Amino acid sequence: MPWVYEFSCQQCQKTFEVPSCSIADRSRRFLYCSPACYNVAKLDNRRGAFITCATCKKEFYVMPSRLKQAATQGAKTRYCSMKCYKKDGDLNPFWGKQHKPEVVMRFLVNPNRRIFPPGRANPNYRRWYFDPTRSHNPARSRNTPAPSPPRAPSSHPDGRPTPIAA
Repeated sequence: MPWVYEFSCQQCQKTFEVPSCSIADRSRRFLYCSPACYNVAKLDNRRGAFITCATCKKEFYVMPSRLKQAATQGAKTRYCSMKCYKKDGDLNPFWGKQHKPEVVMRFLVNPNRRIFPPGRANPNYRRWYFDPTRSHNPARSRNTPAPSPPRAPSSHPDGRPTPIAA
C-alpha cells in the first residue's frame, strides 16, 4: 500500500490526499484539490484590467503587457475586437475621407518635404521586390549548373524505355 500525504487546498482550504508515487514527480506542486479550484484561483490572481468596449459595451480582460504597451505609446485600449474598432469608425470625423487635390499639391510642392533617392538608399525600399543582384531561385546559387530537364514519359506500362524500331 503506497503512502498517502495530506495537503490543504489554497482556494477552498479543503484537505486532499496525494499518493507518494505522485509526489515522486517533483515537477508538480500540490496547491489545489481540483482543476476547478485551480481555475478559480487563476481568475482571482489576474494582474490585468477589465475594460468596457466603447462600441458594444461588453466587458473584456486586457493583459498587463497590453496595458503597458498602450501606456508607453500614449494610447488607450477601448475596443474588445477589430470588428468593434471598425464599427466605431463613423465617430472619427476623418473616416472615409480623402485629401482635396489642392491639399495634395501643397504637400508635393512643400520645400521642406523629404525626397528619398530610389533604390536601397530609400528607407521605404522593400527587399522582397525584384532585385537584379539576387538570384530568382534562392535554393540554387549562380555557380551551380541548372538541373537536367525531365525525361520524356515512357509509353511502356511497366515504365521501361520504348525499344527503338530499326
